[in-house]
Amino acid sequence: MSALTKDHGLGGGDVHRAFKYGMLVADLEWALIWQPEPDARLERRVVRSMTAGGQVDSTPWPSWAWAGWHGAVRYANDDQYVEIHDAMYRAYLGPSVVDAWFIVEDGGLVRLDVYRSQSEIDEDGHSGEGEGPEQEPAYTAPTWGSSWKLPQGVKPGTLVFRTTVTCLHVENVQDGVDIEGEHHALFSIILRGDDHSRLIVGRAILPRSHPSGVALDFAVVSRRKEPCSQRWVSDIGAEQKAGRLLDVVAMKPGKDIVRERVGMGVVLTGAWHKARAVDRVVLLG
Repeated sequence: MSALTKDHGLGGGDVHRAFKYGMLVADLEWALIWQPEPDARLERRVVRSMTAGGQVDSTPWPSWAWAGWHGAVRYANDDQYVEIHDAMYRAYLGPSVVDAWFIVEDGGLVRLDVYRSQSEIDEDGHSGEGEGPEQEPAYTAPTWGSSWKLPQGVKPGTLVFRTTVTCLHVENVQDGVDIEGEHHALFSIILRGDDHSRLIVGRAILPRSHPSGVALDFAVVSRRKEPCSQRWVSDIGAEQKAGRLLDVVAMKPGKDIVRERVGMGVVLTGAWHKARAVDRVVLLG
């Protein structure tokens, strides 16, 4: 990493600025969408150290980083959400949807120098969002506010960012080929309406042991460049079928301030607007 940092001038030549827990900071939006190999078992990487009092302190590395886990990982496009072992092509991201990224270090909250992709403009000067009945509604990224204060006791390595978050149910994918591996499987992300409707609005890769039918909190971290055309959206309305996919991190349920990643998925932009997502500062450990 040191040679790569110096050769390409990453982080001003400082490897500690250029990489955080194995993740290239400049490419963090893409780096965050890693997935486990479907047949690989993932176990949290724990660092043990001796405290001043002679006690052994066991601290897990952050769940958001692939280096925080023992086990093989990969990067792939949304074909993996149709057939879980399909990892032939990489994903390409569209305009950034997170205004600013921070990490907690011993000295407090430090802003990360993450490359932000701007809006895509076509030859006619249009952005392709929210410009007609067949266009997807524009996704508006919340802006970072200087008034937010870091709570006491948050451990170093915690990733901090402002985004939109909502609660959605997940269910095992029941039909199709190649929908599960030895340790991970495809799950449908379900939007349940007040009228008891049930719409499949996305897919996620989660541990096979994860219970079906439960709700998870999802937070937006990035957006795909190309419109979605996958088969798993075939049974929902045309309005929600249109548009691009939002990359969403699935977080372990609970009331802890610092959340833990349990998986990664994609949700249609049009459906996200219907899911009552709220603006929130996410602390991901």
